[in-house]
Amino acid sequence: MIGSRGLSCDGATSCGSWWRGRGASLLVVSGLLLVLLCRSVSAAQPRTRSAGASPPETPAWITINAATGDVLGSQEPDRPGAPASMTKMMLALLVMEAVRDGQLKLADPVLTSPLASKMGGSQVFLKSGEAFPVEDMMAALLIGSANDAAVALAERLGGSVGGAVGRMNERAAALGLAATRFASVHGLPPGTGQEGDVTTPRDMARLSQELVKFPDILRWTSTAEAPFRQGVFMLRNSNHLVGRFPGADGLKTGHFREAG
Repeated sequence: MIGSRGLSCDGATSCGSWWRGRGASLLVVSGLLLVLLCRSVSAAQPRTRSAGASPPETPAWITINAATGDVLGSQEPDRPGAPASMTKMMLALLVMEAVRDGQLKLADPVLTSPLASKMGGSQVFLKSGEAFPVEDMMAALLIGSANDAAVALAERLGGSVGGAVGRMNERAAALGLAATRFASVHGLPPGTGQEGDVTTPRDMARLSQELVKFPDILRWTSTAEAPFRQGVFMLRNSNHLVGRFPGADGLKTGHFREAG
């Protein structure tokens, strides 16, 4: 998962547990951006394999200079895959652009709807009817990767989840992310018969360049732990390199197990 300072992703060591499911990661290290998309064998597959078994699929990745966009290295950077929770990056970009344009303030309250309160996966256990400032919801989104916070922010931003998804796709098109299509605001696996989110390492690198223009983003994503709900709940960064690897400032990880 580390793609700078002479290190590379080889699937055997750098990707680690990503091979148990689907994984996506975007790492910022000292001005470099690495985007990695992994797709694995079945979640039921044992981690050891027999001599005749096929090796796990090599991840697609790209490393760029965050300032210039110059590609420093890549492997199948245009291969499509599921971004999982990296989907939340586009939602975060829309929120920060709304703040920049005066449509939102970080202190504005975000109300939790019944839908947001029922989200599964990573969450901060929002209750229907309670409200938190945009600032707190963004911390929950980017540090804790909270799906309930994603839905609450999406509804505040777009009027509904569907409205927010539409805006996410419009922004993706404006940025030239031709291979990216969002179907959710959180990146959870699609239900039977539903479309899923899809992107490529190259598109995610371009999105990340736009996102890190906002200083608050790296303030959140470089935080290993932070209190939520006045310290009753602790947000823990899903990017375990933050706070452990010098210079790692984020940016976002994502993972979900494949069916079976």
